[in-house]
Amino acid sequence: MKPLARTGKEAALTDAGSINVHGASALPNGGYVIVWDTSNGIRAQIFHPIGRPKGDDIEITQSTRGENRPDVTVLADGNFIVTYTSLRSSTKAAIEAQKFSKDGVPSGDAFTVFVDAQNTSFDPEITALKDGGFAVSYNGLGRDGDAISYHARVFNADGTPRSGDFRVNQTSESFQSFGDIVGLKDGGFAVTWRSSEVDDSLYAVMLRLYDADGTARTNEIQVNQYWLGSQSNSSISILKNGKVILTWNSDGQDGSDEGVYARIMNADGSPAGNEFQVHSQTSNAQHQPDVTALSDGGFIIVWTNFTSEDTATILAQRFSANGTPIGGETKISSGTADLDVRVQVVELEDGAVAVSWQDYSRSTFTGGIESRIVLTPPQGSKDQDTLSGTRFADQLQGFKGNDKLIGFQGNDRLDGGWGKDTLKGFDGADRILGNRGDDKLLGGAGNDRLLGGNGSDTLEGGADDDLLTGGKDSDLFVFANRGGTDLIQDFSTLSSGEAIDLTAVTRIKRYNDLMNNHLSEIDGNVVIDDGAGMVITLEGVAIDDLSRNDFLF
Repeated sequence: MKPLARTGKEAALTDAGSINVHGASALPNGGYVIVWDTSNGIRAQIFHPIGRPKGDDIEITQSTRGENRPDVTVLADGNFIVTYTSLRSSTKAAIEAQKFSKDGVPSGDAFTVFVDAQNTSFDPEITALKDGGFAVSYNGLGRDGDAISYHARVFNADGTPRSGDFRVNQTSESFQSFGDIVGLKDGGFAVTWRSSEVDDSLYAVMLRLYDADGTARTNEIQVNQYWLGSQSNSSISILKNGKVILTWNSDGQDGSDEGVYARIMNADGSPAGNEFQVHSQTSNAQHQPDVTALSDGGFIIVWTNFTSEDTATILAQRFSANGTPIGGETKISSGTADLDVRVQVVELEDGAVAVSWQDYSRSTFTGGIESRIVLTPPQGSKDQDTLSGTRFADQLQGFKGNDKLIGFQGNDRLDGGWGKDTLKGFDGADRILGNRGDDKLLGGAGNDRLLGGNGSDTLEGGADDDLLTGGKDSDLFVFANRGGTDLIQDFSTLSSGEAIDLTAVTRIKRYNDLMNNHLSEIDGNVVIDDGAGMVITLEGVAIDDLSRNDFLF
């Protein structure tokens, strides 16, 4: 089973010319929102859960102050907030923000996150907090007396400040800049950034943890272990177990150009292990990674893979909670333009992820934002698993243990593996395999194919036209009203205990009623018809082969 599965084509969001940077965040209805900047201001687009744009794009600003470099987060109440850099003069800039409803309607006016009349603040990152508030981090030029420093500020849900502006970095020599921020499970938040003058490299990757009111829990912590070259472009996320996962670029560490590396830290900021290489391909550069935690406990990292100096595509790698790779790299973008760069990834409500990136053409010097839904099929184990699919075509495999697999929407493939499993396809044309053990297979709506495999299985096709194969041992085939036109391929009248359950078919009362009014033989096959939308064909079975013991009423 593939660790990642692309769905459909990329959704081309815009072709608006000079696109500089963008951000993305998941919405509570299963969709997501992307923001980006152009020469005409900042725009946003809400997406359906299937990756299709929902309505027209939304005007965030009109570039009256040269607004640029936006980021977005969805708050605990389901609304989202966009933050961005706003130019106040030719040499000064401030950080502003604007709140929107989940449908993209402005909520109040834009407000100032931070402004310094003497200095410049720029390139904000934003995260929601557990209590409904939010925190913003940003660069400050000339504010610590030496080049660039990194700062943050905390706000309540209504946009009122909870804290003043505070400096995140403790090392102040030269540059501390261009970071990321994420909310913690306990309500606090974590900040990462690049810092010079920490080791003998140009930049190091740093981490610092905070309480919800902006009080520092830790001193600054160096994350990277390899120190030659430069380590920068860090991204951060919080795992299901509360640990912190960071990823970044490292120059020359893989023996080639830039590489992508990661490290898991404990919830208190202490190392949970050593740093590790994310990418497999080492030729040319692997650039600008982004990371998001997954609801199964693991995480996914995406990045730009430069296949040559002039072309680049988007790659992804999935990991378990302890940093073990799940499968290999997956190509996400089709690479039809010269460069696919500046990638973002967010997990959606149903467990799929939305990957977005800038699609840039060298010949026209223009670009657009593209987006694609990528499935992260749940990974079974030797234990008892509950695996749920999405609204797309999922592949779920239970392996050992008494598993429960639920496909939901889409044309799913479910495989129970060993054990006494329950497999439910629900909507879509599903293929359901019980495999080994006494399994229960339920097709649901759609034209499904159910195969019990070894063991005494229960097969229920559900609505529409289904193909049922019990496999070895004695199986039970269950039907109900308006069940569609179904075919049982291997019903055996010689197998003790094998039966057809008509208990829920109200028009067939008992065995004599079945034989006299609802049973026929056509081309060597028994056909059961309740006269109200349920037809069952028993392939290769004659009426004379049947007895009362073959049915339940």
